Amino acid sequence: MSTKSITLNAEDARWALRAALSGASKDDVTPVLCAVEWSIADGKVRIIATDRYVVHEAFITAPEDAPDGVFLMHRDQAQWMLANSHKPLRLYTNQLVRIEWTEPNGAVPTKRSTPQERRSAAGSIAVEVLGSKDEDAPSFRYVADAVRGIFPPVRRLFPEMSGEGERFGEVALSPTLLTRLAHLTRHRGEPLRFMMPKVTEGKAGPVMVQNGDGTARALVQPNIMMTANAWQG
Repeated sequence: MSTKSITLNAEDARWALRAALSGASKDDVTPVLCAVEWSIADGKVRIIATDRYVVHEAFITAPEDAPDGVFLMHRDQAQWMLANSHKPLRLYTNQLVRIEWTEPNGAVPTKRSTPQERRSAAGSIAVEVLGSKDEDAPSFRYVADAVRGIFPPVRRLFPEMSGEGERFGEVALSPTLLTRLAHLTRHRGEPLRFMMPKVTEGKAGPVMVQNGDGTARALVQPNIMMTANAWQG
């Protein structure tokens, strides 16, 4: 096993995590969809989540010394990270978040496995919220198992939205899904850009939504359009 860590500005990390987490599932039947995938590479931290109906992804700049890596954080741990800017930490304006992840060892846990053996098999994630970089600043720490499984390759759907091609002029979108998009913006009142789906075999794919500076984006699956007669029926 190998252990890696990254330290981020807490405000930036919480915004990106909130933007992605708003697309995660709340149905524990599929644990991997209740997680957010963190991917660190090419100078960026990418956080992505999906519940099959939407995909939310946000980007922030990674520190120059950040190691490459990928890990799955459960929504409970992610929500803890979002919540812990209160109590003594509220007095600090330069908060940091340090994330340390241990990659899985590939073992298959059994019913007789100890908690440490199960954690080693799945890998672990430690999140520490720091009041500042000062050694005596208060901090809060949460250690949890990484989510086991393979995150669906939904990121590759985004490039398919670009390029030439005939696009739908009208689609139906669920208001419930649209309310989640507010988390893609960093400032109140910031507009979002909507890109209509291409026409593929007569069917509408997802609508792509992007914030103003391109640091967050989403895919929203449209509903089936119904005519007035169908509604009355």
